[in-house]
Amino acid sequence: MTIQFTKGEKEITKKHPLLNLKFIYPPSFYLANFAVSKEKKATFWVVNKTDNELRKMIFTKLKEETLSINGKKQIGLKIEMKPPGLSGVVWKAYYWVNPTTGEFLKYFGKKGPPGTPNFTIIKTK
Repeated sequence: MTIQFTKGEKEITKKHPLLNLKFIYPPSFYLANFAVSKEKKATFWVVNKTDNELRKMIFTKLKEETLSINGKKQIGLKIEMKPPGLSGVVWKAYYWVNPTTGEFLKYFGKKGPPGTPNFTIIKTK
């Protein structure tokens, strides 16, 4: 896979072997197939926005939870995203998606590496 991006005024191209793993970016929009599948856990490549490198991330379906979105109660399937190995002990993020359609509902996690602030994204419409 080839990644092209611009940093400042410099265009950079990086190549990365996918090694039979799927690439999803951004995960919030491309988790639907995994969310509605029978798989409990899957590993995908995602782009690290800090350094524009591909990173392996393990996605694990945890449980269904009741969320309040736009003042309405909604069931969301909670999915954990973390890197493999010891990094996964210190860095985790969570997505909630509609368990039937896989549609994005909510994200909670870091804005970057460990030590950066948490932030939340919620679907508004």
